[in-house]
Amino acid sequence: MPQIPFIHLAPKDAHRTGIASYADTLHAALSKYAPSLALVRVDAGEFIRHIASFPSHATVWAELGVNEGETFRALRLQKQLRPDLRRFITIHDAPRFVHSPFAWLERFGTSFWQRAFRRAFNLTFDPFILQQALKDDDEFLCLTTVGRDQLNERLYRLLRRRTTVHFLPHVLYLDDPLPERASVPHTPARLGFFGFITPNKGLHLLIDAALSLKESNKKTHIPHIAIRGKAAPQYFDYLNAQRAKVDAAGLSERISFGDFLPDDDLPRFFSEIDFLALPYDAPPVIAASGILQWARTYGAPVIASSTPAFSSLIAHGKDGYLIAEGSAAAWAQAFEDVATGKLNGDLLSEGIKARQAEASWKSTSEQVMRIVSRRN
Repeated sequence: MPQIPFIHLAPKDAHRTGIASYADTLHAALSKYAPSLALVRVDAGEFIRHIASFPSHATVWAELGVNEGETFRALRLQKQLRPDLRRFITIHDAPRFVHSPFAWLERFGTSFWQRAFRRAFNLTFDPFILQQALKDDDEFLCLTTVGRDQLNERLYRLLRRRTTVHFLPHVLYLDDPLPERASVPHTPARLGFFGFITPNKGLHLLIDAALSLKESNKKTHIPHIAIRGKAAPQYFDYLNAQRAKVDAAGLSERISFGDFLPDDDLPRFFSEIDFLALPYDAPPVIAASGILQWARTYGAPVIASSTPAFSSLIAHGKDGYLIAEGSAAAWAQAFEDVATGKLNGDLLSEGIKARQAEASWKSTSEQVMRIVSRRN
């Protein structure tokens, strides 16, 4: 059986965006479990340089996400030069397209007003920009079911035509066999917060929850919180404000700040915490978190805000715990529930294993093949 030429269009700089790390893992999974695909991994520049040489029956699988306007522009150029190529487009932050139709527009991001101008420009010309880049037979993929549904609605509203949008869950970051997790809870409990630090990731909710427990003479219920992440320059003030609150309250022995962790250090991080905290405030997009998938890969229980995305990805009480979104009081209660054993990570182990099976390399590769095979 001849192989299907498969052009995986995705960024390669993992330090710039988590999408590159996701693409690396998906590519490795497909290489191992989808032998009928003739895989080629390219970034936007390589895609443009080699576009003329791609076979006429090739499939393009593009990863779109934050600050990936060059990928969108590559797809627009491909529509003009090689409309014969079949395309599947993964929208990591559905229902939003991050399409920056001009390279100069991406530089408008160093201040609030510049970002507001860029956003207003894109929203104003959204239908025109999408019509210039998207083909009638394009199919889309989202990493959450709620994102799939909202992207379906948005595409119809903007383009006035029905499109096919699939749900494809995050792939695990490790292949089988997955590491065994020791189930020995700590006293006080240990919570971890990991990732890029922005206000909508909700770090302030954890800090404010700890402060409220201290003020209520419940300091013993405050867990050890290990914060490992980094902030872009525009969020330095936000991060420094959280550090200052911890220092002023004398909670530095319970709340520690550290650098963003490389992949090699993640196994130890997840093995040393009882829960991963995902206190996200819902942004104006339906974004799945790669951090959630890191936790699932290593079997770490999760406490998350009940954002639309997390509510579609986490079954409360089965593979994680969901609490009220945007509420420091809810996090303070969660800290108490962890301290008293009401929230128990051991009770989630079977549910986490089921989620791991859904998002295994083999399972995800089989889903990709089912999607691609329908078009070949």
